[in-house]
Amino acid sequence: MWFSAALVGFTHSKLFDETDLAVQNVYIPDFCEEGCRIYASVPEASIEIAKNIMVHDYINDKDSLYDISRTKGGDQKGYHEVERGNTQLTLINNNPGFVSAPLAVWIVRSDASNLAVSKVMDAVDLNTAPESLGVVTIMGAAPFTLRSKTEGPMILVATLSGYDSMNNEEDECTNVLEQLNDQFLSNVQVSVRSPLISFFFDEMDYPDSKVSLTAEVGQVNTLDFSGISFVASPGYIGCKEKKTFRSSLYDAATTITYSSYDRLYDVSITSSLYTDEEHPVTIRDKKNGDDFSWAGNTNNENAIVQQTNSLEIVWTRNVNDLNQFFLVRITPSNGQANPDASATTTIGSDDVTPEVTTVEAPVRDPGLGTTEDPEASTEAAEPERTTTVADAKPTTASTSTTTTLPSTATTARWTKKHWIWWRWHRRRTTTSPPTTTGGAQSESAFVGVALLILLLF
Repeated sequence: MWFSAALVGFTHSKLFDETDLAVQNVYIPDFCEEGCRIYASVPEASIEIAKNIMVHDYINDKDSLYDISRTKGGDQKGYHEVERGNTQLTLINNNPGFVSAPLAVWIVRSDASNLAVSKVMDAVDLNTAPESLGVVTIMGAAPFTLRSKTEGPMILVATLSGYDSMNNEEDECTNVLEQLNDQFLSNVQVSVRSPLISFFFDEMDYPDSKVSLTAEVGQVNTLDFSGISFVASPGYIGCKEKKTFRSSLYDAATTITYSSYDRLYDVSITSSLYTDEEHPVTIRDKKNGDDFSWAGNTNNENAIVQQTNSLEIVWTRNVNDLNQFFLVRITPSNGQANPDASATTTIGSDDVTPEVTTVEAPVRDPGLGTTEDPEASTEAAEPERTTTVADAKPTTASTSTTTTLPSTATTARWTKKHWIWWRWHRRRTTTSPPTTTGGAQSESAFVGVALLILLLF
């Protein structure tokens, strides 16, 4: 029997990957004493393996991960429910040799934040009609391309974690997307190579705005500039423990290209990095012939690429340290006509045919690929650096240094984002009272902190 804390852990949930499950038993004591929901995502090629990995909670009968992954709850993804008072939970691998395969198991405690007001959807065949959305989590063990379209103004935030960690300061999850100005573009398109992505759409302040979501499973390497986006290292989670989700479906090399035929864009780029000098993130402005690279342990590398219609993000993983990561956020302007485009063309402004690569799920033998924690950085916070890449002629990128407030959890804790969250949470829980003691305590904490800040300022 093997006792597991899961490689990727949060305050109120655990996320297991194929390597975690390549043992006979994964024993999880005491975690589900308040009750749990168990979600599973199983790619088609992993079905036979998943049928032989069972969930045993000592109260209910055993369910396989395959059965759980195919459960539906109306228009949402279904789950296996662990009842309150159950202190023992075991995942049992009955496959010969305890072989595993690409899959994801997400176990969420019943006292988690946002549980009563969130939706969980499967990336497979995701195609929703326009509707009001608050907090929604999309789950997919295989890489997938996600698009959202917003009808009307909207404020949104996204993380590569579950709904329980989005506004939980203990988990310190990085926002991979953050659109806090409702006057700017709020459509989203992104190639996701992590098992969870969660969105907060502020439907309380924008009740007439509707959001639709679509996804297609498969690795897409070419996108356009029709929405805000991000590129992250495979398996990136971006929370406090800086752990990486492991999957044999994720390529070691990353190359994502954004392109448009007949429009030019100014593109704002922000980042979060933990990479060595031999594995930098390279950003190439293919129209103007400029490129620059970033490396280190920093959140302060920013850039503005001007008047481009082709931008490429390139990175290669350090196979000796799988916890190295990068995150690059892409925010394009509204765009303007490209004078180099043919006046007689009939191609749309962002008419790009994405190249979709279907990934097969190899079977994993037990004991492959464990990783060590990255060493904690002791360096002082760097000032924010902004690189401006000029348009028209290929030039050497000029770098200007400006000093801003350090982007630490303590100084940035109550930004506009957090006030929006707090207000939304208050309004939702006024009409939908918390169903657990933990939820009530969380609400009291929010009110206390807010009153303290009002007194200080």
